[in-house]
Formats: sequence, structure tokens, C-alpha cells
Amino acid sequence: LASATLGLTWAGPWHGPDDHRYCLFAGDHRQQTYFNTAAESASKTPPNAYYSSICEAAQCSTNKFGIDFCNTWCNTDGFWPCGVSTLVGADGRNTDGTDYTCSCAGCNGCGMPEQCSHDKFG
Repeated sequence: LASATLGLTWAGPWHGPDDHRYCLFAGDHRQQTYFNTAAESASKTPPNAYYSSICEAAQCSTNKFGIDFCNTWCNTDGFWPCGVSTLVGADGRNTDGTDYTCSCAGCNGCGMPEQCSHDKFG
């Protein structure tokens, strides 16, 4: 599973119409990954600020806001674990004021996730 490759805890599939589509990391108190089997009846945009898409986030940049997220933040104590992370727009290092979300997959020792499959869980 992609969650194991990224060093994240897999919680399981669930059917949640109008909730986050497909693969996600719940960055709230759960700190776990899920797969929503609702497919097309799920929301096209994440309805929960704590959810991060695992399959849809671009790889972290090596030069965004003058920061090498891929090589210096990903998989680095005090910064980001392997997986999908966000530098919020209100953070002083974020110069455009818009949340920056990216995947550490393939960065600084983080593994590459498996491809998501819309019918993987039935």
C-alpha cells in the first residue's frame, strides 16, 4: 500500500459520499491514511482542512519560496515526515499567502507511493 511506502499508518477503506475522494491522509488526531470507495459520488475538493490527498499532490519542490522542501524538509526531524504535508499560507516563510501542499514521495529517502486504483477495494 502507498501508506506503508510513505511510512504512514493505514486505517482502511470507507464509503463516504460527499467526502474526500480516493486516497487521503487524515492529518488530525488520527494521523492515518484511508481510501474512500465512494468514487464519483465523493467530493472533488477536500471538504476537511485536515485531509491531504496522497495520490494527487505534486512532489515537493526544490525551490519554492526559496526553500528546498524535497531535500531539506521531507523526512527531516522538526519538519515533515514522508507523506503529504502543507506549509500554510499564514506561515511567514510562505511568501504567496496560499497553502502549499506537496508530497514527499521520492524526496530525501521517502519511498514512492503505489498508484491509486479507483476499484482497488471493490
